[in-house]
Amino acid sequence: GLSGTITSSQFYTAYSTLVSRICHPCTEVFGILKGIIAKLLSDYPKQSFWYVVYAMKNKLPNANERLKDILRSVPKENLAVEEFSCFIDRILELSKVNESYQNVLVKKINDMLLRMKSQLLMPLQQNLMISNAAEQIHITKLSNEIVVLSSLQKPRAVKFFGDDGKEYKMLIKSNDDL
Repeated sequence: GLSGTITSSQFYTAYSTLVSRICHPCTEVFGILKGIIAKLLSDYPKQSFWYVVYAMKNKLPNANERLKDILRSVPKENLAVEEFSCFIDRILELSKVNESYQNVLVKKINDMLLRMKSQLLMPLQQNLMISNAAEQIHITKLSNEIVVLSSLQKPRAVKFFGDDGKEYKMLIKSNDDL
């Protein structure tokens, strides 16, 4: 566990760096990372989810297996891994589909958001900080208005609606971090 003088909130300040190291070749180092990451996922599940997307969809040989190992050590009541993973899969699919299928997929995503047991935080820097828990904004739905940008990877500019009534523009790319 996390003992001594470093608190979970202090470890959280380096969370993205810790997650990016889960493929570390040393078993002992991974064991330490596993304990820290599992504790942070347990203590701050809504904020921590967005950072594990890297490992969920990473093409490194053992990133996904190591993440699964970490998630098995987190109490199930603290996580909605299946829901979040399914949401991420649909968003990544949206980044690759042709325009004729976009509206169908947006409807599936919006239906999924309505059925989810836990709310998803809007992936904004202010939301991912643990000090702002009272002011969190959650995703309520995705707009049908999607713009395909004309760069090499053809990223999509999408709008998420928050439970604060505002629109948030996001950029999604299929071959990059979400």
